[in-house]
Amino acid sequence: MTDDYAEQYIKELIGGTTSESLLKRFKEFSPNLLDILGNLLEINPFYRKPVSELLKSPQFDSIRNEPLERPASDVIRLEFDEDELPDFDFRAAIL
Repeated sequence: MTDDYAEQYIKELIGGTTSESLLKRFKEFSPNLLDILGNLLEINPFYRKPVSELLKSPQFDSIRNEPLERPASDVIRLEFDEDELPDFDFRAAIL
């Protein structure tokens, strides 16, 4: 873990980032969706699943079109990738 403060902040924000803790808090959402979200919120990269694996979730079965899926030929860069992120109160935005 590289940032104990960030980990504690996320735990306080939503009661942890595991799929189980998200299921308890957001009962109206799909378990598959909450599993994806829990993985995206995992601070420790050792435990975080890669996006390529998350995209294989049954959550996307209804929109998946495998013959059209292929990796990008090059790294995709967006303008905001180079910008500094402003301070943002995520707690206020979510709650």
